[in-house]
Amino acid sequence: MDYFTNCSQFSVGTLTINSLGGDQNNYHNPAAQHGPSRKAEDVVYTKFIAKEDLRVVAELRSERKFDVYSARHEGRIAVVKQFHGPRAKEYLKRALKFNHRVMNPHFLYLKGISHPLSETHFIVFDDACNANFEFRVASALQEDQTRSVRLGLSIVAGLSAGLGYLFQIGLPLNPLLEEVLEVYITDDDELKIGFEPAGLGIYEQAEDVEKVEDLLWNLFNRLCRKTFNRANRFLYQDESFQDQRSAIILELEPPYPDSDTHRDTSEVSSAPSNPRRELVWKVSRRRLSTVALVAQQYQNNLNRLRILGPLSLTLRYFETRLGERSNFRHRCPGYRKEEIKLTANIKEVAIINHSPPSNSEICLVCGEAVNEEDELAGEVPAPNASKKEQIEWRRRQNTLAVRRSRKRKLERQQMLKNRIDELENRMDEVMVEAEWNNVLLQVVEQILRSHAPFLFDAEEST
Repeated sequence: MDYFTNCSQFSVGTLTINSLGGDQNNYHNPAAQHGPSRKAEDVVYTKFIAKEDLRVVAELRSERKFDVYSARHEGRIAVVKQFHGPRAKEYLKRALKFNHRVMNPHFLYLKGISHPLSETHFIVFDDACNANFEFRVASALQEDQTRSVRLGLSIVAGLSAGLGYLFQIGLPLNPLLEEVLEVYITDDDELKIGFEPAGLGIYEQAEDVEKVEDLLWNLFNRLCRKTFNRANRFLYQDESFQDQRSAIILELEPPYPDSDTHRDTSEVSSAPSNPRRELVWKVSRRRLSTVALVAQQYQNNLNRLRILGPLSLTLRYFETRLGERSNFRHRCPGYRKEEIKLTANIKEVAIINHSPPSNSEICLVCGEAVNEEDELAGEVPAPNASKKEQIEWRRRQNTLAVRRSRKRKLERQQMLKNRIDELENRMDEVMVEAEWNNVLLQVVEQILRSHAPFLFDAEEST
């Protein structure tokens, strides 16, 4: 019985959800009330938010099982994740359970969920985020070097601090965590982390602390590299592989100004005004370091940058030039590439300027795709060729073989990912069919009970 004028109740099994005035709500399990004591976790207070109170602004992320939007709620920008498919309620329940365990500034802050009687199932986070992650990073790379470096530091600080926090609260490290982790950038260039509910399964945690630290370190490196590659691919629509074995690396005196004073006067007029700027992550060994120490170092330098400005950063500056005997022929006048290389040791963060484009890269000057394989292949050396020429030709062939093997590996990974998506889609279809068949069986049973009750007399008597 309802004792309030604006009260609603919804039950699923032993779970009861009460809504009083549509404002304050609580989940409780009545079975827990009859025990000797009632634990605090038996009651979870969550605010219900009506779909009509949300105004969608932009789409931030689209996946098969859910979509993420930027929306306005009560005059503030919020992040809304809407779940799809027959397991939408289950995904919402998982997301709610996980976010109630999290209390960290680098994670999305839970604001409320959809009403249990609503046809759409969504969860709302109170974080200002008007554009998706790739767009935010691309805007910084196109703007200037200072903002790009600051955003890179913020991403590394947020990822390392977030992973360290998951380890502290005792969440088992999922080997596939990098596939289900979601990264967002707020309007203040702050990193926020979210998770795909389907990936929050139960995994056994290793008891050895060193093994856990190694697992966390490898996960952190893969995550940083994948995150930066996503942003670079979104901005330039290609995949560049810089091979510095045939290049000469020169260290420059800092600071290297981000201006046009270092441009060659012989550049063509069609050369772009801004360089091709990328965020690059260099994987390093853990040794005695930890992810928590990386987070502390990056956060300290990020705070100094905010207080003292760009002069507080102690970056190293390098420039690469092709050697005279390099076989690389694509050398467009006016081409500039700037790599912001970040790594676990913040003292090794550097700016690397390149004069030639990388393999598989689309040159910003001429607009052509660079294919270094054709240039590396060359002609087979003559029988009377010198031993040095034969060694260089074999070295080029080995380089081509490695690159082709890497390409085949990426294609196979993509094929396996597509196959997994197909199997998951089929599993959802089977679940829908099973639920539908269950409904049909219930309908048939009701019809038989109403028209032929004698069929069930023997069953009920036993």
